[in-house]
Amino acid sequence: VVLIGGAGVVAYIIAWIVIPKNPDQVSDEAFEEREKIKEKVKKGTKDVIKEVKEHFESEELSHKSEKNRRILGGIIVIAVGLIFLLNGFFPWVGWNKLWPVILIAVGITIMIQALRKKIKQ
Repeated sequence: VVLIGGAGVVAYIIAWIVIPKNPDQVSDEAFEEREKIKEKVKKGTKDVIKEVKEHFESEELSHKSEKNRRILGGIIVIAVGLIFLLNGFFPWVGWNKLWPVILIAVGITIMIQALRKKIKQ
């Protein structure tokens, strides 16, 4: 029934050409790239958190510095969450180039806050 006059084979070939591939299917390379990005973000986040901890442990703890530490920690957590959220919505964006920019922005923010404290003192 399927091969009546070869129509089944012709229909299959036409359907194979016309019907698009599943756009939601992620290739192995894209999956591996996402995993590499996740690992880089995790490592970068751990490094930043370690540096922030070392910075705040070395200076005297006051009410204001504790508040700043919590704010900075919250900003870091929000930034990492936004990266993963945006990666879900925009998988075609090269996040491997974006996370260093975010780390640089966090570093600049830390330096500006430190300079402001020195100026006030």
